[in-house]
Amino acid sequence: MTDTAEKANRWDETRREQFSSLTSLVLTLATALVAFQTSLFVGNNGAWAPGQWLALFSLLLLVGSIACGLWCAWSRLNDFRLTAQIARGGSDVSAQRKQADSKGETSWTLLKWQLGLFFFGTLLVGGRILF
Repeated sequence: MTDTAEKANRWDETRREQFSSLTSLVLTLATALVAFQTSLFVGNNGAWAPGQWLALFSLLLLVGSIACGLWCAWSRLNDFRLTAQIARGGSDVSAQRKQADSKGETSWTLLKWQLGLFFFGTLLVGGRILF
């Protein structure tokens, strides 16, 4: 393997690790914020405070972020499985490559949605704390 190919493989591995780390971190933080917001709801003893709408919307956004993170993890697992099948060789490799590319694009789209929903959900959590 050439030096350029080795560098490309190392960068690909680093990118995969960073992608997985980012997805896991956002998933963990979103779950923690859902728990925090839920404790605020329970702690109110049924009284509807003015900032409760912000809490409700933030919960919806954060749950959406969690769902995107889990879907992204599932998509990545399927992508890795297809990539392993391609590496082993066999029949219809070009169709498997197209399918793996599609899974990869889906994973990146889901990461963007996960980050966006988390960002806006976190903003609403901050707004809820200020009220």
